[in-house]
Amino acid sequence: MLWHLLGGMHNDGPMLALVLVGLATAQRGSRAALVAGTALVALGALVKAPAAAGLVVLAVAAARSAPGRAHRWAAVAAVAGVSVAVALAVSAVDAGGGSWLGAVSAPGQLFSWMAPSNWAAALAGLLGADPAAALGAALAAGTVLAAVLVAGVLVAQARGRTGATAALGLVLGAVVVLGPVLHPWYLLWALTPLACVPLPPRARTVLTGVVAVFAVLLPPLAGDFSGRPALLVAAYAGALLVVAVVVAVLARTRARAGAATGSC
Repeated sequence: MLWHLLGGMHNDGPMLALVLVGLATAQRGSRAALVAGTALVALGALVKAPAAAGLVVLAVAAARSAPGRAHRWAAVAAVAGVSVAVALAVSAVDAGGGSWLGAVSAPGQLFSWMAPSNWAAALAGLLGADPAAALGAALAAGTVLAAVLVAGVLVAQARGRTGATAALGLVLGAVVVLGPVLHPWYLLWALTPLACVPLPPRARTVLTGVVAVFAVLLPPLAGDFSGRPALLVAAYAGALLVVAVVVAVLARTRARAGAATGSC
């Protein structure tokens, strides 16, 4: 969060804030809360398009909590209606009359070496094949696999095996990893919701470790480090110092807890 979303000044921060606060608000049990929460999630989707996954998760959660089939369809219709109303309202206020559509689609036009779909193109080029054809096939396969995983998560949520917050993290994780663009801070789309739900200790440790490693592969490039390598070195040194202090404090706390347990 500090390294990329704040240091890099990425708009993923407000997107995640709007989606998570909206999801929490919408599940408070009243119609007004559902409308307000849906509006917040819709605003998050206008910041970045993948946040629209929150609307789908919210619709499933609203339908599942509604009594009777008619009320379920009414809840889904309410989520859809509020989302459309928010998009139209923002377009009306926007001087460009909907120019936000280009902004939310801009990230998908970038090349990302971290995206697995791009590895196929690179491997095809090394083997002498057509990289463009390999990239197209890899993107298609990634899209299909992501759709299958998302459908599975939503079915599990509808049957009560997965909560809304966990479903949001899993859906965004599938979209991020199998999408055409993957930056280190995109992993926070999945980690932030999953950090709000109980996970097995091993799964939480693995997930946090993977994100921590990938987070420092790239510096927060929203700040211009060109011509100032000393500043970049200082940023990495400061980040490593913070990590070292946190690890030392956690190790000391665990040792004290173990000693106290042994003495009892």
